[in-house]
Amino acid sequence: MKSWQADAVGYGRRPYMLRSHFRQVETVSRQEMISRTLEAAKTNLKMNLSGPKFYNSIEALQHFAEDLHGGCGEKMRDMLVYFSLPLGARRSLDAAAFFLEAGFPEAATLLERKAMLYGRAQQHAVDRCFNEIAEVVQKMAKNEEMLIAVL
Repeated sequence: MKSWQADAVGYGRRPYMLRSHFRQVETVSRQEMISRTLEAAKTNLKMNLSGPKFYNSIEALQHFAEDLHGGCGEKMRDMLVYFSLPLGARRSLDAAAFFLEAGFPEAATLLERKAMLYGRAQQHAVDRCFNEIAEVVQKMAKNEEMLIAVL
C-alpha cells in the first residue's frame, strides 16, 4: 500500500487524490486528438527509466519475470489475478483499438497479442504457476520490443 501514497508522483498532492470538474479549454478534431495522443504514446513507450529506483517497459517486465521465479505471496497473487493482469489486458485492447484507428495495424496486432498474454498470465496466476507466469511475462517483454520497433 505504500506505493498508493503517491509520494514519488510529481503531480500528486495527497494519497488517493481524485480529480473532477474538468472543463474544455479547446476544441480539436478527432484526427488532431489522435495525432497528439500518438506522439505522447510513442514518447512514453520509448522512454527508458532504467533504475535503480524506477523501471519501465522491457526492463520492468524482465525484472518482474525474474521476481516471479521465486513465487509470490497470496496478496500479490490476488492483486495479479483480480486487478493487475485483467487491467493490463483491458488497457492493451484499448491501445490496440487506438493504434488501429491511428493507422498502425501492426502495432494494434502486437497489442492484441499482449492482451492475450495478460490473459494467459492470469490463468497461470489462478493456478499458482509462478514460473509459467514468468515465462509469459518474458514473452510480453519480447512483444514490447517489437512494438517499440514498429513505432
